[in-house]
Amino acid sequence: MAKQKNKSSTMIKLLAKRNIIHNKIKAMFSLVTIVLATSLIMGLSVFESCYKTDMIRGVEGQPQVEFIGVTFEQSKAIQSDSEVESSSVKEVDGAYDIQVNVVDARKMTQLGFVTAVENIADRAEVEGTHIQKNAAFINTLPEGGLINSENLLILLIGILVIIVSALVVYNVFYLAIVSQIKEFGQLKALGMTEKQITRMTKYESKMLCFMGIPIGLVIGSIFGRSFYPNGWSWTKAVIIGIFVSFIVYRAVRMSIMKPTKLAAKVSPINALKFTGDNDFKQKGKTTRLKRKLSPMNIAFISIRTNWRRFAITVVSLGISGLLFTLASVYISSVDVESIVKKGVYKYGQYLIQPLVDDADEYIAGKEIVSDIESMDGVKSVKQAREIEAVWAYGSSSVDDQASVIREVDFVDIASELVEGDVSYQSLVNGNMVLMVEGLEDIHVGDSVTMQLADKSEKTYVVGGMLTESLYSDTVLYGGWFVIPEELIDESERQNIKTTDMIVSIDKSKEDKVEGNLTELMSQNSYLNLTTFDEAVDAKRESFKQVSFALIGITIFLILFSIINFISTVIINLATKKQEFAVLQSIGMKKKEVEKMEVGEGIIIVVGSASVTFLFGNILGRFIIGALKNSGMFYLSYSFPTGLFVGYIISLLIISALVVLCIFRVLQQHSIVEQLRQSAI
Repeated sequence: MAKQKNKSSTMIKLLAKRNIIHNKIKAMFSLVTIVLATSLIMGLSVFESCYKTDMIRGVEGQPQVEFIGVTFEQSKAIQSDSEVESSSVKEVDGAYDIQVNVVDARKMTQLGFVTAVENIADRAEVEGTHIQKNAAFINTLPEGGLINSENLLILLIGILVIIVSALVVYNVFYLAIVSQIKEFGQLKALGMTEKQITRMTKYESKMLCFMGIPIGLVIGSIFGRSFYPNGWSWTKAVIIGIFVSFIVYRAVRMSIMKPTKLAAKVSPINALKFTGDNDFKQKGKTTRLKRKLSPMNIAFISIRTNWRRFAITVVSLGISGLLFTLASVYISSVDVESIVKKGVYKYGQYLIQPLVDDADEYIAGKEIVSDIESMDGVKSVKQAREIEAVWAYGSSSVDDQASVIREVDFVDIASELVEGDVSYQSLVNGNMVLMVEGLEDIHVGDSVTMQLADKSEKTYVVGGMLTESLYSDTVLYGGWFVIPEELIDESERQNIKTTDMIVSIDKSKEDKVEGNLTELMSQNSYLNLTTFDEAVDAKRESFKQVSFALIGITIFLILFSIINFISTVIINLATKKQEFAVLQSIGMKKKEVEKMEVGEGIIIVVGSASVTFLFGNILGRFIIGALKNSGMFYLSYSFPTGLFVGYIISLLIISALVVLCIFRVLQQHSIVEQLRQSAI
């Protein structure tokens, strides 16, 4: 009995191999689909893994957190804390700086790490102003375990890729099995059971997976590793590969369930009657007595008759096109100019910066402001001005710089106030400064002692709180505090440094102003001039890596769409060889048959284009809107009309070429030979 079972199993495997060899078209497109799905998911996962690993390796050896200017007792308490893994202490001017690594910090989330540091500080009674967390290290930690934005994005793309690839495999297997129904009926007539036919088709898919998945893993690994080679890890790659292999394998097996049931349940008698239309279900008859049998009308009749087959093709092609469209929407919606304008260029078109860090040069830079303002076409010159400041609150003492503003500058930052109702004059009259939010121990109304430019100490009152986005929104300001110029003694104002100058001009006189500024820079070699256009070009260059990654993903998505479409067209033509021969035998010309099939391809492309355009617009607007609301201000929805039209035209051309090529092959055989040939 066991021997007979082994023979049966061997025969099933031989038949499955024979089907793969005989049905080359089905095998080729199924294999390519599996390779693409595996390589895309593997590539994205490896890319994310290498990116994270590269970041982690970049902070190796750096302290995770530093406690600055603490007392001897506090340093001892920190060193003996149970959550401190290792520490190093350095004495500075009677105080102590301690570099600390936290126990199991690598296993924590960002919030968990920050909480652990705060717990250490609380137990040692260290105030927040003495704590400096390593931001680079914190960025290597997950935002919230496995469910974070990066992993969710990869998961979403992976699910969409699996759906598309499953539809493609389903489509290919369905059409191929339909073409083999008579053959399956013959096998059942010879004694083959439903279970054996099911095992045979499943074994086919297993063989294709065993061939395609390893190739996809290699391609995906190479693609993902190419961006961050220093982040490559064999261990992580193997774990990711096992997971991706399992997902793709299960998706393929599930996608062939329906075609497999169709193949297994067909009876020998029904197999002889089977035409491939709607799984043996009887169609309703038309009430129309006359219909014009033009090539396009016959194409519509064929689609209505085999509506399920074409619906699957339209949906799978539409989803592939949708993924391509959404990726293109993001690329086309990134407004690089708005990113640049968010910075200093919101105030003007030219940025002047000193090339050397020397107070005398900064002072000299201040003196040329009047020369720039006097140029014809210059509307204003905005200066970013700072002064060295050591500020103290309680037992805290921090070396810093403070931003120095005038009344004209206050207008720009007044909208950034989140606490305190003050004007510029009230700040001057009340001896008040503004503080950027983020210091837990200092609040509006508190007094802060400052030593400006190594001069005598002065005490100021915190009159208002500025949002922490001040730096990203205005760029010109640095340090924790903003001081009105009038509150700085005349003797100390000479130490104010002009770090940047932003020149706003009349666009109609741009060439003249730029020439004058260039000449002025040549006379002051310590200054550097950067134009808005140069800044935009530099930002585009830095954005190239992200764009390249998206373009790579888009190429995969385009291949999915094209391969799916070609497979549908070819297999559809192959399954209708005998039908074409019948049509020609009753008087239809070859050119008319070609027009009919080209028409079917056009209908499929138009249908999928409608799906892609409709949902691409809806989802594109939703995704870009959500990303913009989350803080990605540089996104402005733009539908990639050029890319979309090019994509549709490419599909139409490919459809026509495939049809014409297949018919050239068919024309090599007589009508009688085509009637006798099997489908594939």
